[in-house]
Amino acid sequence: MSRYLKYKTKRTLYALIFIIFLVAIAFTFGIQLVIKGSVFIANIFNRSQKNEVQTTQILSDIQINEIPESTNSSEIKISGITSNINTLIIFLNGQEEKRIDITSNNFKTTLENLQDGENKVYFIGEYSKNSKRTKTDVYQVFVSTSKPKIEISSPQDNSLTQRSEIQIIGKTSPNGDLRINNQPAVVGVNGDFNHYVKLNEGKNEILLTVEDNAGNKEEKKLTITYEK
Repeated sequence: MSRYLKYKTKRTLYALIFIIFLVAIAFTFGIQLVIKGSVFIANIFNRSQKNEVQTTQILSDIQINEIPESTNSSEIKISGITSNINTLIIFLNGQEEKRIDITSNNFKTTLENLQDGENKVYFIGEYSKNSKRTKTDVYQVFVSTSKPKIEISSPQDNSLTQRSEIQIIGKTSPNGDLRINNQPAVVGVNGDFNHYVKLNEGKNEILLTVEDNAGNKEEKKLTITYEK
């Protein structure tokens, strides 16, 4: 073999070895880069999940079980359920009225100092691990201490009739629950009522009672004598 051919063969061999070396380096570092990239992305995803879990855990909530729309008292009982709340603040007509330290999810309290007429009540919850405050909707509570009226236009009290059935005509509170001898009677939009009552022979006592949405009650008695 000539010197030139030997020289050419060595150059080719060296070049091949160098190429294999470069491929090996690229392959090795390439895999490491892929692994490192995967680990980096996984860490970001895990941190995102942890943050999401932490955010979910600190969400606060207030649920009021029941609050009356109308009452005849200056105080009402309130109960509810809270989540992630340390302090519950009750506002009445725009002013802070009461603070409650929440030690469990359920709470019960009495709200006082309601005024006659319309009252606005809402709740704000504070959580020590979160600077944000949670506020509920505004509840309307109407206070009325006036008794509903019952006006009877017919028949007259202590009257005498020869009919076995009489028609009672009158007027009361439009939103009142009217009962005549403990039987429900229909009340019109203006409070008018018209109800028939069967009579027994002799003296009959007829009791009319009405109760409004606030729980105020009124009653009247009629005495009707039935003679054949």
